[in-house]
This record gives sequence, structure tokens and C-alpha cells, in this order.
Amino acid sequence: MLHSTITAVPGKGPDNGGVDYAVSNMGGSSVEVGWCDVSVFGDALSMGQGDIHDNYVHDIEPFINQGGEWQHTNAVISGGGNTGHLVIRHNTLLNPTSLKQGASGSIGLFADTGVVRNVTVDHNWIAGGAYALYGGDTGATGIKVTDNVFSTQYHPAAGGYGVVAHWNHGGAGNVWRDNRMSDGRPIAPEPAS
Repeated sequence: MLHSTITAVPGKGPDNGGVDYAVSNMGGSSVEVGWCDVSVFGDALSMGQGDIHDNYVHDIEPFINQGGEWQHTNAVISGGGNTGHLVIRHNTLLNPTSLKQGASGSIGLFADTGVVRNVTVDHNWIAGGAYALYGGDTGATGIKVTDNVFSTQYHPAAGGYGVVAHWNHGGAGNVWRDNRMSDGRPIAPEPAS
């Protein structure tokens, strides 16, 4: 999916739009999504493996799903269990959703369906969410987060609760290097609890 504009109508689709994605690839093959303008979806780019680069993800729209709850929102989400490599590079990823309306992350690396492994998050502009980045949790390995800027445009700490949650300091091959706030302050993540 290259050089495309992808947008949605809030609350439309399955579960009042709750399972709508601009691109969903949680399967066994790699997909490239590049130079796209993506807006409105609750979970804009849902990828287990592939190459997400040079995209502008913005104006994520909060809404109430059929269960009567605010749908969680993420600019990029991955549920773990992937066998390949996921690269998230040189994107602008904005999640302006308020904490009261279901904000989750700008990048959510969650261990929902298996261990998170082999993800590169490099040279992105990241803002918003409850935490701007969810880092994969205690079993995560091969997670490289380098040279990203975490913006204060929605929250003083990039996300409503902070920059990063669930970072596994001791995971084999995990690297956190040269990440900073938009005002230049360096960021050091807390260990996963």
C-alpha cells in the first residue's frame, strides 16, 4: 500500500467501527505501507510484520463501540506472536484521543496474541495516547527503539501517563538509544513491571 490516502467514517463498520483498520496485517506475510496519509481509524495500522514507513497518521477519532465502551485507539498496533520483522520508520504518528475517550498508544506493541519480538522503531515523530509507546512487555526481545522524537503537542509527557510503558530492559537484543522529547530532553524508560 503506497502513496495512498486512507480515511474512515467514525463509528461505521463492524462493532460500530471498533474493528476497522486502515491496514490490517496480523498474518504470516509482510506488507509494506509507505508514503500514506491515514486518518480517523481507531487502530490505523495493525501490523504483525512488514514495513511501515514515511506515513502521516493523524486525527484518530474516538467513538463508543457496540459494547458501550470507548474503543481504544492507536496509530500503530501490533499484537505480538509475529514470526517476521516489523519496521516502523520515519513516520509521523499522532493520537490526540483523550484519556477519558479510550486513548491507548501512538505505537502499541502488545503481547495480546503472543510474545512481541523483532520490531524496529526508528526516526519517528510520536505524540499522544495514554502512553506514547507500549514497548512489548516482559517477554519482548529484539525491540530496537532509536532516534525517535516524542512530542509534547498533546501531553507534557508525550502520552497522557508518560512516554513509554512495558519496556523490557533485560530482553535479548532490546535497544533504547537516542530517543528524546521534542524539547530535546533525553528519555530513559522505566523497566516493565
